[in-house]
Amino acid sequence: MIFSRLFTTAVLTTPSIAASLAPRAVTPWSNFNNNPVFYPSKAATSWRTVYGHTLQLPDKSLLLSWEDYDPDVELTYFPIYKSTDGGATYSPLARVEDQVNRWGNWYQPILYTLPQDFGGYSKGTILLAGVSTSRNLSEAYIVLYASENKGKDWAFVSRIVYGPGPETVNGIIIRVPGLYPAW
Repeated sequence: MIFSRLFTTAVLTTPSIAASLAPRAVTPWSNFNNNPVFYPSKAATSWRTVYGHTLQLPDKSLLLSWEDYDPDVELTYFPIYKSTDGGATYSPLARVEDQVNRWGNWYQPILYTLPQDFGGYSKGTILLAGVSTSRNLSEAYIVLYASENKGKDWAFVSRIVYGPGPETVNGIIIRVPGLYPAW
């Protein structure tokens, strides 16, 4: 009798369990995985895209940036994408291009919103810091950009630090006494 009830319960609940595990469309403002935002070119070098970072703005929209190794541009840039539905979808918003060094913006973009007025910038200004380096990695600056219109336009603010690029042997970074790379 107990076995019969367990079997009946299992048979009746199995379809509902299976239905709950079926893939669903992404729901705005929910937790989800495997939601592609950007597809790099198949001709892209190296990792294609890495080091993605998001920032939630006071209006609840999201900004996203990453390292992008686009083989079709002379100078790399940090892409800025925006979501207004909690990350269910993103659209291109801007490119933070190297405005000073003419090397390209390559590595580790970090986004930050000023929580109060600071240094001549008003509360809500978005800052982006990242590494601008020559293509051969012989030297680099950590640079700072600011957007005063929610990420649409970007202006160069400052070079934060300079350093020689890393010394490498067969692509492996090695430490050299007295050499202090910016990263």
